[in-house]
Amino acid sequence: MSRHENEKLDFELPDPLQITVVGFTTGVETCEEDSQKCYAKRVMKQRGSEVSTTYHLKFGRGRIFDPWGTHSGREKSADLEWKKVASTVFDKYYKYLATRNTRHLTLAERMIIDDHKA
Repeated sequence: MSRHENEKLDFELPDPLQITVVGFTTGVETCEEDSQKCYAKRVMKQRGSEVSTTYHLKFGRGRIFDPWGTHSGREKSADLEWKKVASTVFDKYYKYLATRNTRHLTLAERMIIDDHKA
């Protein structure tokens, strides 16, 4: 046993990183991020008073996945992946999930083409 083993530490340890993930499905209902019906997610990381938020959408074949589109119902067999997007793109897609108005999906896709940075 070391003689310094029971000494009190004289420095503070940083606060642990807390990660909160909120997933969204059609009708903007919350869901588990691992669910096949989860199409958008917000990831909040907090350490002490510092908070950072990132936004992610499901993509398939290079486009934002449309749960009412031609590949609807094929979430299990489709090759879908999460991609980080800007908050403005996320907001438009969130409105699409809430209203089913395709104008919001089109605007979100255009924002990605216009290279809105995450």
